[in-house]
Amino acid sequence: MEHRRDIDGLRALAVLSVVIYHLDSRVAGAGFLGVDVFFVISGYLITSIILREDRAGAFSIANFYARRARRIFPALFAVMAAFLALGFFTMLPREFEQLGQSAVATTLFASNFLFYQQANYFSSAAEAKPLLHTWSLAVEEQFYILFPILLIVLRRRLRPGLVLACLGGLALCSLLLNIALARVDAAAAFYLPWTRAWELLAGALLASRPPPELPNRLAREATASAGLLLIIGSLLLLGPGQEERRVPDALWASLGAVLVLYAGANGSSLVGRALSAPGVAYLGVISYSLYLWHWPLIVFYRLLVTQNLRA
Repeated sequence: MEHRRDIDGLRALAVLSVVIYHLDSRVAGAGFLGVDVFFVISGYLITSIILREDRAGAFSIANFYARRARRIFPALFAVMAAFLALGFFTMLPREFEQLGQSAVATTLFASNFLFYQQANYFSSAAEAKPLLHTWSLAVEEQFYILFPILLIVLRRRLRPGLVLACLGGLALCSLLLNIALARVDAAAAFYLPWTRAWELLAGALLASRPPPELPNRLAREATASAGLLLIIGSLLLLGPGQEERRVPDALWASLGAVLVLYAGANGSSLVGRALSAPGVAYLGVISYSLYLWHWPLIVFYRLLVTQNLRA
């Protein structure tokens, strides 16, 4: 798959929305939906890689997990080491103990389960947890424990149409579970992998069987613009409290990401060129590191400098 700078730009939009939300939620009331855009991008890219390697007869599940470890662990361990050291000298014993628990859970890609038990993502208590943001890494890695194996088995045993139907059915079940669970346990719907899998599967579906090519430049421009408007509109106009709504806020941001990815796969557009601008694309390239570092820095700054855990 040829490197697409517009995807780097989409990553940049996603990470900036999360950072801005964490700095001041009044600016982007649903900036946390940037994580949902990340999930769609991840599902699309990882599935594209798996399918390309499988077609070439070169896919190895061991190599897949090894690549994930090389990508995820070095930066993650650097962040945890830095803030464990800072916490050792600045935190109360109970606070440091909780940070240590978070670090262990993060290493095991289980921090989403830990934070589900401890605090709602939108509560004031959650704002004092430097590794809170690692819940999304845990969800993603839990998904990829099984998904590559499932995808390869389906591809080798079923016709392409049935593979698509299976993935679509799983995505629909996950989405419906998210909607149902949000009404009785919003924190569970937010943190748990089976209520988030539909977002990763949305990207996987797009990679598995791309829709028909867009017929012309106008269709490309309209599709990309609609996708970007859905994402930005979601970030600015929606917010916490999705248990009160019939569909999760993440649906609109995820759909927007799918449309932008779809349009970009069909050629250039104004949106694609804007996302591919050098400065924007660069932020996308470093988005993982930026995501890892920004939240612990914000938490410790508020804790040690401003003594205020709310923006």
